[in-house]
Formats: sequence, structure tokens, C-alpha cells
Amino acid sequence: MASCVISSVPILLLHFILFFSNRLVAVQTQEIPLATPGSQGSRLTTYIIHVDAPPPHLRADPEGREAWHRSFLPVHLMDSGEQRLLYSYEHAITGFAARLTEEELAVVREMDGFLAAYPDELIPLQTTHSPEYLKLQASRVWNNSNYGEGVIIGVLDSGINPDHPSFVCDLPPPPSTWKGQCDFGPDRCNRLIGARGFTLGLRAMHAEGLAGEISLGKAPFDPTGHGTHVASTAAGCFVDAAAASAYLSVYKVCDSVGCTKSDILVGFDAAISDRVHVASLSIGTSSSDFYSDMVAVGGFRAMEEGIFVIYAAGNYGPSPHTLSNDSPWQLTVGATTMDRSIRATVGLGNGLEFYSESLHQPGYFGPTQRPLVLGGSSMILADTVREGNTTLAEAHVLPVSRVSSYVGLAIKQYITSGSNATATIVFNGTVTEEQLTPAVAYFSSRGPSIRSPGILKPDIVAPGVNILAAWPTPVGTPDAQSSFFVISGTSMATPHVSGMAALIKSPHPTWSPAAIKSMLMTSANQVGNAGKRIEDHLGNPASGFDVGAGKVDARGAIDTSVVYEITSSDYIAYLCSLGYTRLQILIMVGHDVNCSSVISIKEDELNYPTFRISLNAANNFRREVTRTLTNLGPLETSRTTLNPEFVGVSATVLPATLTFSSGEKKQYTVTFAKSGAGTGFTVSGLLGWPCNGTILRNAAVVSY
Repeated sequence: MASCVISSVPILLLHFILFFSNRLVAVQTQEIPLATPGSQGSRLTTYIIHVDAPPPHLRADPEGREAWHRSFLPVHLMDSGEQRLLYSYEHAITGFAARLTEEELAVVREMDGFLAAYPDELIPLQTTHSPEYLKLQASRVWNNSNYGEGVIIGVLDSGINPDHPSFVCDLPPPPSTWKGQCDFGPDRCNRLIGARGFTLGLRAMHAEGLAGEISLGKAPFDPTGHGTHVASTAAGCFVDAAAASAYLSVYKVCDSVGCTKSDILVGFDAAISDRVHVASLSIGTSSSDFYSDMVAVGGFRAMEEGIFVIYAAGNYGPSPHTLSNDSPWQLTVGATTMDRSIRATVGLGNGLEFYSESLHQPGYFGPTQRPLVLGGSSMILADTVREGNTTLAEAHVLPVSRVSSYVGLAIKQYITSGSNATATIVFNGTVTEEQLTPAVAYFSSRGPSIRSPGILKPDIVAPGVNILAAWPTPVGTPDAQSSFFVISGTSMATPHVSGMAALIKSPHPTWSPAAIKSMLMTSANQVGNAGKRIEDHLGNPASGFDVGAGKVDARGAIDTSVVYEITSSDYIAYLCSLGYTRLQILIMVGHDVNCSSVISIKEDELNYPTFRISLNAANNFRREVTRTLTNLGPLETSRTTLNPEFVGVSATVLPATLTFSSGEKKQYTVTFAKSGAGTGFTVSGLLGWPCNGTILRNAAVVSY
């Protein structure tokens, strides 16, 4: 038997037309005219249309399914020669994407089996030393995880440069479960076992005048660099020490202008059919009800198929309520700095020195003091107050040092002090083991979630500032196949966690997405390198709305074996608690649910690895919630109890000790109560389970 002691650390889819055509991929490769006049003289718009599921005898037949979807299109379109059906979805939603006029959509709405329609939308992309920082340098982490062997990471992004050295090392043939294809051909596909392009939605939006210039090539090459960068961060050869034995399958659903929901959905469709294990999306969308958020719906269907879905939190910080991708069935990743600086030191004539960042490190620029004047041979670039202490290493033509807003103020004061102000910039190259790290990047979107405030989001944070990874350069330029580049964003943080998920999935192939998510979150740490709590961009202690469970930690995740399981049925019960209608839940999950016959699960009662509690007069400033732990690992002894304590809040845990057999589930209850004076406060803290030689940490945010 193994016993674990809970404790707290005081830091808180009827009519039918037989019109058979090729499968989705064949539809995708047809050209869309740049201008297609509507049959009614009205403007064409792409809609994502939810309908009843096809009859059972058609569901497994791609041609039958597409014929079912075409049967919803107005009859006059069948002989028009126009390509109006863009995608016939199999997995991601029960429905299709089509270009219609408003008058045509009105006809579709009246058909038996129609459920709902939403206009397509354009979603923006959310744009090394990090393996050491994530504790991946420890050989036991790599060895225990099999280097991610056999795991397939699906990256839905802007494509990839298949010839980059990050993707050309040899791997064994992919698992027998793999059903995908690589459109680059066998000579370019090894580690990259899948590569497909889905951009009909983008092309349609361009034709509709809603998107700028896009790359119209059919192959899934990366025109932006973004997809190549994030893919090489998640998995690759031992160039930057990513998940070194994991496979990559890339789905080009974005371009330099962004991504459309219709393309993202078909990317999910392909990833599910191909049998990927992890889906990584460095894509952010505005918050809306889950049933109208096709990215969330696609993620739900992928989760039901056993795929662990990871999304970027968004780059809309530092203001609160700015989160993207905040559904509980996916992992939402924020961005932090890490302990590496591409340093430039600014030395003032008065002897003061300030550390700063610069990607351009010119060797010709000596340490001579120069006048601080407008114009000149170099620049000191000061951030705004909004950016705080987050400094980005960027490439400039001149020698440039980018300093924080606070350093900028100090330099301005020196300039106006009356003396002949001078300064120099000394370029120090790459410096590691910075002590005051990590800090939350100013751009990293913050919680609380708007559409589900009872779930603590983001879930976790990872390095996303000044991240070095593979970058495609134009063919014919020097070093075109071997370039690397530094960029920042929650886009960069997300694939770090995707690679980590592959490391966990490899030795645990049968574990559910919820179990892997739990391992990542309960092993996360809220303490930085200097032994202090992770800071925000201003230098203050970061809250749970900034970091969620904390910064991802490889060693703890590999060691964890007691998890918080959540099933599809649990999520459906949670959706019922949000007051969604029967139709709205049908759109979400693809089958009928009668919430009156379901025991709903309130947000804070979902078996989530974190807590978001609200204490108010309606509950007498006291809230009792229950969680269930499942032991998936070896049997070991427990450790001592730590006393739960929050500032102004008491937390009582019963039972205080849990003893597990292998595979056994045990339940515990936490009672949060207001213990301090006054109201209007929000505090962050931690509960912990010392178990199996590790501490399972449960971040909590309590308002009273």
C-alpha cells in the first residue's frame, strides 16, 4: 500500500442527393477562383455549419458523408461549377464548411437536420538553452521518458521547412497506428512523418477581401517561419535538445495573415484520423462561449479520441481577462522568461551599469564612451512601462541595447542631470544561470477566464521569451537550410510543453490526456531560481492568474504517478452546469445530451488539478469542494503533513492521509473559509500531496 498525505505550502449532424466525390483531401486541392460571384448577387461568406450526423450506413464512408453534407446546399449550386463546399468534416465537428450568400444560408437554415452556422474567422498566430532550464539535462529524465520514442506530435501551424537539420535525423518507422501522409515525399520525410496543407478557408477569406496576401502554394511549406520554429521546439534532432525521439506531423492551417477556424477544424480532422498523440497549437482566439468557439469544439473532439491538446494562452497581457483557449479539456500555456540572456551592458558616464538584451552582437563596437544624443552610431531602446522588466532580444542594423522601462527612466534622468552625458554598450554574448528568473512575460495573457471563471487559467507557464529554434530562410541565400532565430510569444512557450507531454506519453502510452495534464500541472513549480516566488513583469509576486499551476518542470512530471482523472462524461456534466442548451451541447459533443438526467458538475467541483474558489455572502464565505486522486504508479510510502494556510483564508483537508492500492481511486474534501477581515481580496496559494517521493502541488486562487 502507498499512502499520500495532503498538505499545503503557505505560498500559495431530409433530403438526399447522391453526389459522390473524392475525399476531403481531394476537395482541398482544388483551386478557388479569386473572385466568385454569388448566385443571388450577394457577397459570399464562409460558414462553419453544424448538422445532424449522417445516417449510420454513411458515417464510415467518406463519400457518403460528403454527399450528406452536400445535400444541405441549395439545389442550384450542384450544377453551377462553383466550389462551395470547402470541407466535409469527419471528426472535429458534425458538419461542414461552405461558402454561401446570406440568401443561400437562409435556405440551408430551413432544412431538416440543420443545427447552427457560424461565420469563419481569422485567428492570429501567437508569436537553445531551454532544455537545461526545464531540467531536461538530467539523464534520468531523458532515459525514463525514452526520449519521447513512439509519440507523434501534431503541430497545427503555418507549415514547416522539411530540409532544416532539426528534422533530417533518422528515426525508426512510425508506429503501426499511424495513418497519415507526408506530402513532401519520402526523401524529405523521416522524423517528419506527416505534412499536409489545409488553407481553403484562408483562400476563401482572401477572395472575400477579408485577408491580405497569402501563400497560395499547395505544399505545406512554411512562408512565415512560425511553424518551423514551434515544431523544432516541440521535437527534433539533437540540435536544440527537443523531444529527440518523437515524430512530427505538421498540418499547415495558417499563413502570415493568420489561421481560419475552418482550416483549423480540418487540421484537427486530419490529426485525429492520422492518430497523433499530442496536438500543439500556438494559436489564439478571442474568448466566446465554448459551443461557438470552433477551436474549443475541435479540441474537445480530439480529447475524446485520446489526443492531448495544448494551446497558447495568447499575447494580450498584461491586463486581466485576456486569455485565449481557456476550455478545461485543453492545456493553456503562458510565457515566462528563463535564465538565459543575450546580454548587452549599458555603461553610463557616471559609472552606473545596466544589463539589457540584444540579438545583434557586433564585434566591432568597442567599449568607448559616446555622447548620449539624438542620432548617432548606436541606440539605447527603452521599453514602455506596460512592458515592465520584460526585455526582448531583437535583431537591429545598428548596435542596439534594449533596456527595461525602469532602466530607461534612470538613463533619462542622467541625461537631464546637466552633465555631458555619455554611455557605452558592451556586448557580452549569451549569459546563462541568471538568478532572478523566471518572470512572467508582459505579453502573456492573464486570467481569470471570462467564460468559465471557476476554472483557474492559464494552466501552466513555460519559457516563451527570446527562444532560439529553427528558422527557414529563402532558398538560395547563405545557410538557407540551417538558420536559427530568436523570437518570443506564448507560441514559443506552447511547444516546450508539447515536447514535455511527449516525454510523459512515451513510457505511459495508455494514459489519458487528463492524466498527462495532471502530471504536468501538479509537478509545476511556483518558485524561481533564487528561491523566491515567480515574479510578474513588474517584479511583484506572480498570482495564480499569471502562472496557473506554475512553471513546467520535467523531473517532477516524470516522477509523478498520482493523478486527477477527468472523463468526457465529466466535461459534459460541467457543460450542463454552465447552463448551455441541449442544442449547444449537441454542437459541442456531437451527440444528444439531456442535462435534466445528468448530475451536473460545477466549475470548482470539476476534478481539476487546481482550485478557483469564490467565497461570498451567498455561501457564508465557506466553500467545500471534492477531488479524486487515482494512483497509476508504484507503491511507496508517504511523507509528513504540512499545515494548510492562506492569507485571510483557512483550508481544511479531510482526510489528511490517503492510502492507495495500485490503480485505486481515493477522494478528499477541502473546505475553504474566510478567516481574515474585510472583503474584496483575492489570494493565491498551494495545497500539496507529499507522495511517492514527490510533492503533488495544487495551485489555488481564492476570492473573498
